[in-house]
Amino acid sequence: MKKILLLLIIFELITHSLKAQEVSPLTYSEVVQAEGVSKEELYNRAKLWMASAFVDSDEVLRDENRDGGYIMVKPLMEYNPRIFSGSANTKGYISYELNITVKDGRYKYTLSNFRHKPTQLNLPGATRIGTTYVATPVASEKQLAAMRFGLITTEEEAPYIDRAKATIKWRNKVWADIKIQIDEYVQNLIPLIKDGMNNPAPSEEEDW
Repeated sequence: MKKILLLLIIFELITHSLKAQEVSPLTYSEVVQAEGVSKEELYNRAKLWMASAFVDSDEVLRDENRDGGYIMVKPLMEYNPRIFSGSANTKGYISYELNITVKDGRYKYTLSNFRHKPTQLNLPGATRIGTTYVATPVASEKQLAAMRFGLITTEEEAPYIDRAKATIKWRNKVWADIKIQIDEYVQNLIPLIKDGMNNPAPSEEEDW
């Protein structure tokens, strides 16, 4: 009997470990071919697109390296919950990282590190993709923590938080809604990235 119990415990631990290994941060990434286009040209295109796509590109810029061939920005997307029952306090924004890496003849975009935080937005209407803004908390940090979903992962269920009074079922609904809205946002953003990377950067002769 003790051996059976021990085996069951070991099995449960192994199952939990394997499940944990399968969970990873929600990420969108693709390598796009750009035949005949140099690394330098692709870098310039990425730089120009980011400057036009984000209202304050200097504010969202986090890292760039022309020689290394990469640019990373950290913009915000607005989150308005579609789960009507008790979800108003989850309204806020989702920060994320967009990294574009370039090489001769190809580039790679990666969107990752999506993080949800509830705030008071006070923004009129829909926001432009990449718009940045100052968000003002309307509740105590403890209250916000209960409504904050943090890092968004591939896990089907929302992370458990002791301080959250909401039911697990409700949190899972909001968690799913967050991921649906992220996917919609990203699917709209990807064509804009590709269009920007297809547009030749002005030459020095043209840029006078």
